[in-house]
Amino acid sequence: MKKINSSARYGSISLISIAVVLVILILLNMAVGLLPETATSLTGEKTDVYKISKASVDYIKELDEDITVYVVQLENSAGQYDLMIKKYVERYATLSKRITVKYVDPEIKPMFLESYNADGAIEEDLLDPSYTHLVVESGRRARIIPYSDIVKYALTEQELLAIYQTYGYIPDSVPISYEIENCLLSAVDYVTLEVVPKIYYTSTHKETALDSLFSYYANLENIGLSAIDIEKEGSIPSDAQAVIIYAPQSDFSEKEIAALKKYADNGGNIVLSTEFYLELADRKLENLYGFIEEYYGMSYMDVLVHEGTEGRFLSTPPFVFVTMTDKVPSGLNSATYGSVLFKIPHAIGISEKLPDGVTVDTLFTTTNKSYAKLNYSSENEEKEDGDLSGPFVIGAKSTRVTANGKSKLLWFSSTDALRATYNYRLQDSIHVAVYSLSESVGKRDIVSTVAMVIETDYLDISDKAATLWSWIIIAIVPGAILGYGIFVRIRRSRR
Repeated sequence: MKKINSSARYGSISLISIAVVLVILILLNMAVGLLPETATSLTGEKTDVYKISKASVDYIKELDEDITVYVVQLENSAGQYDLMIKKYVERYATLSKRITVKYVDPEIKPMFLESYNADGAIEEDLLDPSYTHLVVESGRRARIIPYSDIVKYALTEQELLAIYQTYGYIPDSVPISYEIENCLLSAVDYVTLEVVPKIYYTSTHKETALDSLFSYYANLENIGLSAIDIEKEGSIPSDAQAVIIYAPQSDFSEKEIAALKKYADNGGNIVLSTEFYLELADRKLENLYGFIEEYYGMSYMDVLVHEGTEGRFLSTPPFVFVTMTDKVPSGLNSATYGSVLFKIPHAIGISEKLPDGVTVDTLFTTTNKSYAKLNYSSENEEKEDGDLSGPFVIGAKSTRVTANGKSKLLWFSSTDALRATYNYRLQDSIHVAVYSLSESVGKRDIVSTVAMVIETDYLDISDKAATLWSWIIIAIVPGAILGYGIFVRIRRSRR
């Protein structure tokens, strides 16, 4: 038998080893190529610009109709945010087979966006084709998402406020607010709603104007807001999912109360936000509060509530940090949020014997050390003889079962529940407003999320760089290993 040369044997082993490594690298590359965009996007930014929240994941998984997201982008677009938008949409589409992504080059189809903006709702200069825009469409309706809604440089006061509520501070240099997830989730919600909900608010009783941040989130939740003069109209519009009565300072007429009763009998919902008006001579609003007690089993208590527990109040005027009950939704009653601050709240009474078909859930209360001042003019804010002892209800929901469905009343005894004027440092405040919006119109999900704030430059790998690194990893490195193996084999064979 011919003896096998040891060098040839080791050379064969080397070639086999190289071949095995090369096969492994090829298979590994093929496996990586099969991974979704969610697993292969790279960023060095401390904020994950491709992160998708649980709210989106849960919502999109429940989609039961087809959605098309058009990415309107120039073919050679290389702007960092244009690329981010494209990648984010591709990642978003992996959440459901119901979502299809299509690409439109505005140079090839210059009238594409205009065809979706026939009503001129979006100003023409906001649809500059040099930027990336999105169109979300279902079989029901469509919505354009202009680039300026996704990437915001000049932030408004209410948007800076939203950033503060989310992150706890506003940086010295105004950051970029990246709204891609908010925009997409709100658009998907809009195009799949059977009916776009509408809320009316009264405006003829010296009411306080609705807070701009409240209106901003109503828009994200796809809820229309319109003023109504019940006295003039004589009834509540049939398309009203809810009526907001926000800080009224004069009573309602019998005609208006009759319209509200008819609306409630038909299953209409009401959101009421009031407070203890120190300078108002007649705070009791007998017609309005009489209707609420008769229909919903709750009453106005003409007392000014103070909190006595250390760390649960601010004074002059009295501000009370509310205590949430287990009836508050878990997302609102989360330790990750701050607290809700009520300015000059009054107490809300709950009838011992509720009207037939009525149940009341307490949402917000004060602590056992709270007290209610009976001597309003007293400069002494400490508890005095004769003052009432807490706890007190300062926020509640009453549900009234009628022959035509359920009518709900949400009542907060401070106007701060639906605004951010005094709550700008407290992250829960806007969640109370969003909860009120969602609850009053019976929405399945709250779709507004927080904006992503980008404060520093991030590492973005361009297509050219990605191609270069792909060649280095896939071809050059394995080729070098293979070449070195061949070199070693030849050198050994010559020995």
